[in-house]
Amino acid sequence: MAQVGLFDFDEDKIKEKKQEAITQKKNQNTPSNVFREEITEIKKDGTYAVINAQRIVTTTLEKSETYLTVTFEHCITPYPQEMSHYGGFCKFSDYNENNAADFLNDAIQFKRELLSLPYLDDLKNAYRYTNLKAENVFVNISDVTKKFIESKSGRKWEDFLAELNSIKNKEIPSDYCEKAGRENALEKEISLKEKKISALEKEYTEKLEGKNTLMPRNSSVIFNDFKKTKDELNSLKKELQETINQINNSILH
Repeated sequence: MAQVGLFDFDEDKIKEKKQEAITQKKNQNTPSNVFREEITEIKKDGTYAVINAQRIVTTTLEKSETYLTVTFEHCITPYPQEMSHYGGFCKFSDYNENNAADFLNDAIQFKRELLSLPYLDDLKNAYRYTNLKAENVFVNISDVTKKFIESKSGRKWEDFLAELNSIKNKEIPSDYCEKAGRENALEKEISLKEKKISALEKEYTEKLEGKNTLMPRNSSVIFNDFKKTKDELNSLKKELQETINQINNSILH
């Protein structure tokens, strides 16, 4: 089993029994002509990402086929964060003998995307930062399956692993925190302006229909307030987009 990083801590007996039960159920549901490789579960803690590559061989009287079923798993801890409720994801992909090389490219792209945001240990906003350490990205795969991928892709596993390990955490660019904070403040201001515009539209309509006769403001005052608020909203949206562009550009460079 090749791993980009590894934690060392005690076995969790309850979790181990649960995993055994899952394995037994999986084996019971697997046809007799299908070999499903078992891979060891990686021990992890905190924010982590795991690429589990499992080899499956199906055999019939006519032919035998080998393919990979892969899970790309990402989990953020603690969850939820102050400014984000994004807790992670898990996606699945299958690779046959003809596109086994795509697995290597997808694994590299997976880690590159996860580490595209600057690293912040005390995560407050999972949209603009990551608390995933580069060494907490794991590849869970057997030696036999590594050899299978090498034979089909024409690429040595060591070369792939070297490229994967070369992907490091990004540091926070200068003014990044300030701009990210401004982005959040602008989003809140925009939300308030949009609520005010909605209320003004309702007030204006009810005034024209004579439903809010107790309201001292006439329709022209309401309309002018609406127009002013609309201009302010457009200005805030323009500033927000400029701020987002500045943040994104600072990450790229």
